[in-house]
Amino acid sequence: MTDGVESGAKAGRKIGVFGGTFDPPHIGHLVAAVDAKEALGLDVVLMVVADVPWQKVDSRRVTPSHHRLAMTVAAVGDREGIEASDIEIGRGGPTYTVDTLAELLVADATAELFVILGRDAAGGFTSWERYREVAEMASLVVVDRPGPPLELDRRFDWTRRMVRETTVTADDLIWPIFIIEGENATEPVGAMPGVERLTTDLAVQTARRARDLGIPAIATFPNIPLDQRDETGSEILNPDNLINRVSRAIKAEVPEVGIITDVALDPFTSHGHDGILRDGIIVNDETV
Repeated sequence: MTDGVESGAKAGRKIGVFGGTFDPPHIGHLVAAVDAKEALGLDVVLMVVADVPWQKVDSRRVTPSHHRLAMTVAAVGDREGIEASDIEIGRGGPTYTVDTLAELLVADATAELFVILGRDAAGGFTSWERYREVAEMASLVVVDRPGPPLELDRRFDWTRRMVRETTVTADDLIWPIFIIEGENATEPVGAMPGVERLTTDLAVQTARRARDLGIPAIATFPNIPLDQRDETGSEILNPDNLINRVSRAIKAEVPEVGIITDVALDPFTSHGHDGILRDGIIVNDETV
């Protein structure tokens, strides 16, 4: 059992805050706590027992908080990284997550907080006291459970957008294309179903499509004919080799699209290694 906020007082810890009435705590609560800890690499998950659960006190009888805390302590047992917390009982009165987060951050301003909640609670998140502040102080972690999908309140979408770690747009993308000799022809890539190698003219068309989609760059990977490969990858020095011709053609037609090329020798060597091979060893200096 934690005493006040002591369990959250170690600097820089990743702390999961799993609040609830826990009347009684059950195996589903423990599974959610353990899964969140493992999935997010948390240092500790605090199962915070509500003192006065303001959303439930008027709807049903609630067991006194000290009994619910004792049940939670017994349920947690000696599970490493899971702790029963009496922080809200010690504060007394109606239980608001926003106050608990603030208290934890006062104890350790460097802590990274994660509020763990079930999807039913997530559906009513906008009814929480000062819910915007909750989303600002902590990452929200919604734990799923068996059953039909829950429709979340549309007003909840702003929190998803605000706290998500990554937003991917076309500006973040690079389109890889695989090049072969010839004209107006494609060749399937056996190891990547649905992906085809393209001749130069079709590569230019693909670059145009990338531009139209807002993708800033393409990466070109040539499939050099076997008769042009040798031990040292000498074809790479040919100014009119396949990759150079493709690059010139794309730049002539779609100059605004960036081209990323690989300087590794493996497409040009007969042995398939990225550098010049001497006695079974890649000689880096000679390769460069």
